[in-house]
Amino acid sequence: MNQTGNARRSLSIILSSSYLYVYSIFFPYFLDGQINRSFTMEAEHDIYQCMLQQIYIYH
Repeated sequence: MNQTGNARRSLSIILSSSYLYVYSIFFPYFLDGQINRSFTMEAEHDIYQCMLQQIYIYH
């Protein structure tokens, strides 16, 4: 049971970090010049918070 929890937690961390990596590469291409940079920073912060919460849940 504990083994399954560990596997699920590490899988979650891997998925989250790879998603953040892909997001950081491709997201600037989707941005229009009119969108404010602060909005982007807020979005990145929100996604980072969600990632931390996901990791925290599996702990």
